[in-house]
Order: sequence, then C-alpha cells, then structure tokens
Amino acid sequence: MNGAVGQAKSYTDDQIRSARRDSYGGTASALAAAGLPQAVLPGHGMVALAGGTYGGQSAMAIGVSQLSETGKWVYKVQGTSDSRGQFGASVGAGMHW
Repeated sequence: MNGAVGQAKSYTDDQIRSARRDSYGGTASALAAAGLPQAVLPGHGMVALAGGTYGGQSAMAIGVSQLSETGKWVYKVQGTSDSRGQFGASVGAGMHW
C-alpha cells in the first residue's frame, strides 16, 4: 500500500511542478508582449521584438502596429512563444479622441 501511495504522491507532485512551469511560461509571455513598443508617428508602422522571463521560464514576442494617417486609429497584432512550447496571439485596435 505504501508503494502505491508513494507513486500517487510522486505523480501528483510532478503534475503540479509541470503546471507551475507552464504558468511561469505564460507569465513570461505576458511580460514579453507587454514590452512591445508600438507605432507613435501618424501614417507609420512598426515591427517590434521583446523578451520576458519569469520563474526560470522565458518567452519572445513579435508585434506589428500602425498609426493611421490622421493619427486617430492604432492597430496592433502580436504573437508570443515561450520556453514551454506554447504560442499565443492577440489583435487590437484603438481610437484617439
């Protein structure tokens, strides 16, 4: 019985450690995405790269943004990849007034 309980505990501990590393990778991705600058000159676009790290995991982000000719609208697309092999993406648009 002790052997089965020990194996179950070991399995559970491994699953928790893996989930923690996955969450740290997601946090690193969020930090990388937050570090991306965006276009600020009307009519111009920007390609940006950024990196992030958290809890021993790392991530890279790439983004493309553009400010409209009038400077009223901004568009942004970004993607991330972390050291746990996960990918993420987001898109957004905003209007100045």
